[in-house]
Amino acid sequence: MLDAPKWQLSAVLFGFGYLFLTVLAVPIIGGNAANISTVIGQLIAGVVIDHFGWFVGVEISLDWKRWLAFGSMMPALYFV
Repeated sequence: MLDAPKWQLSAVLFGFGYLFLTVLAVPIIGGNAANISTVIGQLIAGVVIDHFGWFVGVEISLDWKRWLAFGSMMPALYFV
């Protein structure tokens, strides 16, 4: 752990933030809605990261297939 880059250790802050916000949100919106919100947030973040090629990744533009997949996932997650 001492040899790991500091930016990789920053994941602890994101994990703590996620856990803290989930503990606050579950009594208000319920467990199912909190989990679905997590999935929606990860989906949106993944699309944005892929589109701009952040984190030294391959840049994958938002073509019609990705828009179709994204547009299909959102109503599906809503109905879950």
